[in-house]
Amino acid sequence: MMKRLFTFLFALVAFSSLAQTQVRIINEAPGIDYEFKRCICNGKSAFIDMTITNNRSKDFTNVCFEGLSLVAYDDEGNVYKNGDDSDGEHKITKVSVGANSFYPNWGAGETMGFDIPEDITLKIRISFVGVDSYATMFKRVDMVIGGAKLSLRDVPITRE
Repeated sequence: MMKRLFTFLFALVAFSSLAQTQVRIINEAPGIDYEFKRCICNGKSAFIDMTITNNRSKDFTNVCFEGLSLVAYDDEGNVYKNGDDSDGEHKITKVSVGANSFYPNWGAGETMGFDIPEDITLKIRISFVGVDSYATMFKRVDMVIGGAKLSLRDVPITRE
C-alpha cells in the first residue's frame, strides 16, 4: 500500500513539474519589471496575461507601446501579428495595459501611450485569434514597450 502511494505521489510531482514550463522574460528596460501570469486558450482565442511594474524612482509617463513590434510565434510554425500585418488567419486583436486598450490596424510607426506611476503594477493582456488547435506554446512573443525590447520565451498555452 505504501509503495503504491509513494509511486502515485512521485508520478504526480513529476507530472506537475513537467507541466510548469519556465517562461523566460528578456527585458531591456531598466527599472521596469515584467511577470508572466498565464496564457489561456479557449477555442481559437488565446490571452497572455502578465504584469508590468515601475520600480523607477519616478512616474513613467507617455510610455509607448509600438504596435508593429508585436509578433508571436507558436510551436506549430504560425506567426501572429497585429491586424494589418497578419496573414488574415492568425492575428493579435487587442492589447490592454491597465485601463487602456489598443486595437490592431496600427500603421507604420504608430504607437499607443500610457502612464505607469512609480511603484505601481499594471496588468497587460494580449489577445490572439486563430490559434492553432495543435499549438502547445508560444515559442516567442516579441514587443517594444517604452523604447525597450521585451521578449517572452516558451509560453505554455493552457486550454480550457
